[in-house]
Amino acid sequence: MPRRVFTLKTSTTRRISGWVDDFRRRAEDLPIGVVVELGEHQVTREEIVGFASRWDPLPFHTDPDFARQTAFGDVIGSGLHTMAIYQRLAVLGVYREWAIVAGRSIRGVEFTSPLRPDTTVRATVEIESVMPRSAERSLVSKVGRVLHRDLVLMTVHVDAYVLRRSWADG
Repeated sequence: MPRRVFTLKTSTTRRISGWVDDFRRRAEDLPIGVVVELGEHQVTREEIVGFASRWDPLPFHTDPDFARQTAFGDVIGSGLHTMAIYQRLAVLGVYREWAIVAGRSIRGVEFTSPLRPDTTVRATVEIESVMPRSAERSLVSKVGRVLHRDLVLMTVHVDAYVLRRSWADG
């Protein structure tokens, strides 16, 4: 498989065997079993309706009058919206510091409570395993959660390929 060079705008990069070494955390550096707080996001009614109007236009996401007549009693965020919030918090919290090659799979997603307007949610990630797949990369399995206070709204199980330090040090 040909190796790709990623263009990064940073002064702390060097080329190694066709990859760019930008000093991000390698698979061996990721702590298995540690829950990492990723940050918070304030969810507004306007954000819920706007996201859903574009990407998941079901009336209980977009129409407050309709939503009041449902079991939820108000508009709720789309599951896709909840996943998007998780992804943003994960990237800003830790993923941009990891030497991620590519995502591999979403093994499962559970939505256990609705995303409600005018709430603050937070996200966490926990690394379940790091398994070498080749000389250059490992498969990192993670579980992510979006919570409001201590109530879990979503749990997602994700796999991604991350460069190995041993390969980069060559």
